[in-house]
Amino acid sequence: MLTSPIDNILVEKANRKMYLLKGDVVVKSYRISLGKNPVGAKVKSGGDIMIHGYPNKVPAFLFKFWHTWKDWTAGCIAVTNDEIEEIYAAVKDGTPITIKP
Repeated sequence: MLTSPIDNILVEKANRKMYLLKGDVVVKSYRISLGKNPVGAKVKSGGDIMIHGYPNKVPAFLFKFWHTWKDWTAGCIAVTNDEIEEIYAAVKDGTPITIKP
């Protein structure tokens, strides 16, 4: 369980990493999966960019390995289901997210 209040999320697409920040300090980092064409600036009409866990059709024991090398989302940012639970508990609605190419 994360105890520091998170005030920003930084996503570095090229590194496939997401960082939870308190000020300039990285509190936690995560390996992420992205969309099938993750190159360049993050732009998606309608604002449907989300951070979520893995799909139910992929068994948890496989996804922990699969998601470290495969981009599969429809333009979102994905972590494991355990990680999204941790993130959800630590990050308040409205926390700014910076997405770098």
